[in-house]
Formats: sequence, structure tokens, C-alpha cells
Amino acid sequence: MDPITALTALGATARITRLIGRDTITFPLRDRLAKKATPQREGDDPSGFWTWVNELIGCPWCLSVWVAAPVAPAAIECGDTLAYQWGAGFLTLSWLTGLAAQHLDAR
Repeated sequence: MDPITALTALGATARITRLIGRDTITFPLRDRLAKKATPQREGDDPSGFWTWVNELIGCPWCLSVWVAAPVAPAAIECGDTLAYQWGAGFLTLSWLTGLAAQHLDAR
């Protein structure tokens, strides 16, 4: 895998992880998952699939592993195709723009 493909895989993984776990546009989905994960009766312990998904989405480190699982093979198999390069490139540029905006807004 060439360095550009590896870097765009990194950027795509970071951007998708951020989109799922933190961006406001996906808040309604995360909110619905949190409601499914909440025990129905007071005193019940949270458990089950929806609780696991809710915890996964709340942990960027955990979520990134699951996002990278399909991104890495896609980069290896399709990294030289125009479709992969454009898609991963756009996601990487979006991630870098977000980082720059956070840095500049912090000043």
C-alpha cells in the first residue's frame, strides 16, 4: 500500500468515526440508540445488544476499530481505483478541515 492510500485510509477512518460518534447531524440516531439501551424499569441493569452499541458509539477509540475494519481492506483492495481515491480523499479533507477549524476557533 502506498503512503497516500494509507493516509487517506487514516483520514477516512477518523472522519467516519467522528461522523458516527460526535457530529450533530447524527445526534438523532445516537439519541434513539441511547433510548433503546436505557432499561425500561427503574433498578434494571443495562445489558444487551443496544447497550453495547450505545457504549461503542460513545467511545471513539472503540468505534474507530469497527470503522477501520472495512476501511483497511478497502484501501488494500481498491486503493488504486478512482472511486476509492475520491471517496477517501473527500473524507480525509473533511477531517483535516474540521481539525483546522477546531484549532483556529480555539484561539
